Amino acid sequence: PWRDAYLVGAAELRNGMPKIPGQGTANADTIKALTTPAFFDYLGSRLDATKAEGKAMTINVAVTDLRQQFVLILSNSALTWVQGRQTARADSTLTLARPALDALALRQTILPEAVKAGLAKVEGDAAKPEALFAMLDTFDVMFEVVEPKKAAK
Repeated sequence: PWRDAYLVGAAELRNGMPKIPGQGTANADTIKALTTPAFFDYLGSRLDATKAEGKAMTINVAVTDLRQQFVLILSNSALTWVQGRQTARADSTLTLARPALDALALRQTILPEAVKAGLAKVEGDAAKPEALFAMLDTFDVMFEVVEPKKAAK
C-alpha cells in the first residue's frame, strides 16, 4: 500500500489533482436511504468545527411523516442527538417531514423558503436551525494527497 501512496503522490505532483466527474458524497439517494438517526450522525460529521466554535444550541426536531422526535444539541463544536423525546429548554422546535429535512441538508432549499411553502414549522428562535444548517461543510470528491489545499486569499 505504501508504494501505491507514493505513486499517487508522484502523479499528483506531475499532473495535478485528477479531475474525476461525478457527484459529491451527499446526493438525494444517499440521504434518503439513511435512517433518521444515521442522518443526524451524518450532519454531525459535516459540522464545520471552526464555524461552530463557541456556539451552543438545543433544537427539538419532530419528523412528522415518521412520527419521530429528536433533540439536537450543539455544544463544544460537536453535534449530538437524543431520540424519542423533546426538551422544554430547547431554543427552537423544528417540525417537518423527512423529505423537507433532506432538502435542507442538501441545500436544495433554505429554512425560510420551506416555512413559507408550508413544508416546515419553526417555534421559538428560527435563527438557531438556520445557523445550524449554515455551519455544515461540503466535501469535495477528490482531495490533494501530497500538497495541502491552498488557502483562499
